[in-house]
Amino acid sequence: MNEKNFRLLQIETEFSLAHFGAENPRQEAEMLFERAFGMSRLDLFMKKDEQPDPAQKAELDRLLLERLSGRPIQYVLGEADFMGLRLAVDERVLIPRPETEELAALGIELLRAAGGSGRSLRVLDLCTGSGAIACAVSEALPEAEITASDLSEDALALAALNFKGRANIMAVRSDLFDELAGPYDMILSNPPYIPTDTVEALESVVKDHEPHLALDGGADGLDIVRRIISRAPEMLAPGGSLLMEIGDDQGEAAAELALGAGLKDVGIVKDAQGRDRMLRCRAPRP
Repeated sequence: MNEKNFRLLQIETEFSLAHFGAENPRQEAEMLFERAFGMSRLDLFMKKDEQPDPAQKAELDRLLLERLSGRPIQYVLGEADFMGLRLAVDERVLIPRPETEELAALGIELLRAAGGSGRSLRVLDLCTGSGAIACAVSEALPEAEITASDLSEDALALAALNFKGRANIMAVRSDLFDELAGPYDMILSNPPYIPTDTVEALESVVKDHEPHLALDGGADGLDIVRRIISRAPEMLAPGGSLLMEIGDDQGEAAAELALGAGLKDVGIVKDAQGRDRMLRCRAPRP
């Protein structure tokens, strides 16, 4: 019996993923092939008529079966891309989203503008999860002093894998600001902001696999947002910035909370899809 070559195996893998309902079956197939066979897209094209090693084929089958069980592709592979960085992820942390990349990118832009004096800037990644935001800031601004905090010991254990080799990141277990000492030039946060009832209505790939602690923001989704905003003025340096990801229907409420807390230059930044996505504000200057 003729064994399947790489091209036929790729077609079958893509078909299985498409039938399962994967959003981008070709991309996911390429990711699985890279992991199982160590093959890039170009390698796959050049070797399309060759037959795979049986042991590596068995590894592809294992990975594909895991994905078809409903586990997110990032958890299957144990990694996710964030602003060009490959970060370790698993069920202990949220999978980093493009919207959070936009938050990190804006934070880096503002920090670069604020760092013109050459002094070392103090940055807090609050509710760090996988540490994605902290790692992105560290990559772009290696001179910054970054604190990455989370309530979850499990999340911090995973984040520690991503912090290896990044001497400018210090991880701290803290219930929001309780164990932290400011002031910070910038606070970046992607907190839980999904209303409790909505969490249960999320698609199964999120609801059944990603940590509810990092999703559930209370009855209206704003429990953690309120706590962060209420203490932000005392934790920020004068003129320091708060950038926080929010739900696309929470812009008005978040802005009112920020104004009520005495924060200045309050604005809501839209994401690439045109939806309200970030609260941007700063602490008052003397």
